[in-house]
Amino acid sequence: IYTSKTFMGSIIPKSLMLIPVLNNDELAGILVLSSIYNYSESSIEQAGLIQYYLGLAIGNGTTLETNKRLNSELKFQNKLIQDFNNELEKKVTERSLLFDNVINSIQEYAIYSMDRDGIITTWNKGAENLTGYTSQEVVGKHCEYIYPEEEVKNGLVRRRFSIVNNEGKYNESIWRNKKGGVRYYADATLYAIKDYGGEIIGYTNVTRDISGIRSMENIIAAEMDLRYELIKNDPTPLILCDSTGYIKYPNPAATELLNMSGTELKSHIFSDLIEDSKSIHSNVI
Repeated sequence: IYTSKTFMGSIIPKSLMLIPVLNNDELAGILVLSSIYNYSESSIEQAGLIQYYLGLAIGNGTTLETNKRLNSELKFQNKLIQDFNNELEKKVTERSLLFDNVINSIQEYAIYSMDRDGIITTWNKGAENLTGYTSQEVVGKHCEYIYPEEEVKNGLVRRRFSIVNNEGKYNESIWRNKKGGVRYYADATLYAIKDYGGEIIGYTNVTRDISGIRSMENIIAAEMDLRYELIKNDPTPLILCDSTGYIKYPNPAATELLNMSGTELKSHIFSDLIEDSKSIHSNVI
C-alpha cells in the first residue's frame, strides 16, 4: 500500500518507520512513515520529538475537543503525518520549517529550543501566549533573558542545564512572571537533544500554565484545614476514617472518650473499636 506511481514507474519504499504515539502512557496510535531511502539517525531523532509532540496534541484533543473538533483534529493529524513524511525527503533547512509549524500548532504549551550554549533558536506561538514575549524579542538571545534576575545571579539557570546534561531532562513546578509582571504557576520540563553519537547538541523546553490546577489544590487544602479545625473544636466525639475503615483523624473529644491517644487510634480500624467497646454508640456517615 506504500507503493508510489511516478512517470518512471512504480516506486516501492526501501524503509518503513513505525512510531508508537502515547497519551498518558497508553498507546493512542501508530505513526507509519515510508521512504525510498534509509532513514538517518538524525531523522529518527527528529521522529522521536514528533512522537512526543503528537502525544501532547492527542492528549489535548481528547480532553478539550467535541466530537466534531475531534474529526477536524484527525484530518489535521493526517495532514501533519503526510507533511512530515515528505519533509524527511528534503533538506534539513526545509525540515525545520515543518518542525516550526508543528510546534506552533500546539498553543497550549510553551515550546522553545536552544543550542548547546543556551541561545534560543525557536519560539512557538504557545510560548508567546504564555510568557508575553514574541519570537522577535527572544530568538538569538540567551535563555537567561526570560528568567528572573535573581535566578540568573544565583546560578539556578546554569544548574538546571547541568542536571539535564547528566540526567537527560529536568522538571520543576514553580511560580513564574510573564512579561509585565503577571504571575503564573508553571510546570516546566527541560530536555536534552542529542545527535546520533549521543552528544548533546541543544535543548528543548516544554512549559504549561497549571495555575488553575494549583489554585484548585489550594482550595481543597484550605477546605480540609477548615474541616479539621471544625472537627477538632467540636465537643462531640468524632472520628474520620478512610474508605477501608482505618482511622485517619480522631478529635480530642474522641480520644478522651476512648482514653487513647491520637497515635494509638490511628493504628486501628474503626469497626474494631466498636467490637471492643459494645457501649459505644456510633453513627457512620
